[in-house]
Amino acid sequence: MSVDISIVALIDDAEEFFGELGDRNTKIALSLGVKRTGRQATAKSATLIAKAMGLKTGIVRERLRLSLPRNLDDLSATITGRGNAMSLIHFGAKQRRKGVSAKAWGERRTYPHTFIARANGGGDQVFARKGSDRLPIRKLFGPGIAQTMADAEVFAAIEDHAEERLETNIAREIDRRLRKVRGKAR
Repeated sequence: MSVDISIVALIDDAEEFFGELGDRNTKIALSLGVKRTGRQATAKSATLIAKAMGLKTGIVRERLRLSLPRNLDDLSATITGRGNAMSLIHFGAKQRRKGVSAKAWGERRTYPHTFIARANGGGDQVFARKGSDRLPIRKLFGPGIAQTMADAEVFAAIEDHAEERLETNIAREIDRRLRKVRGKAR
């Protein structure tokens, strides 16, 4: 799942400054505004997704990829959620008498007949038995980053934030370029 931040809608608003700034300075201002918005939207995305999933923001941030404009003609940034479903151990899993308690999907619940054990990779994981025998066992998972990002409510909040920040950042960058062109740079 990904969120695209594009400048097309705001170019009309900035046209009045194109003549004074010149083509190159206008493209620089627009590109810098998109880049700044992409970074801000990624941080906000991590916060919103973490809250919806019941995870720490840092874990979510590691699994978000931001693609920024590579040249002045490319005026779009993309935030992509990567990875499959997260292991249940990441959701504050705690061993209880009746099973493992974890806060996946933002709500703490107990998963009956489950246990925490060290996996072959060396880290603790949450497992459940597949039958009444000791083996085989299966690893349990919570939601994934991309899955949560695709949720209509979360996706809408990310897009709204990106649009709001894009307008502010474009205006700020155009103002900076205008001051530089006019000789009033700070």
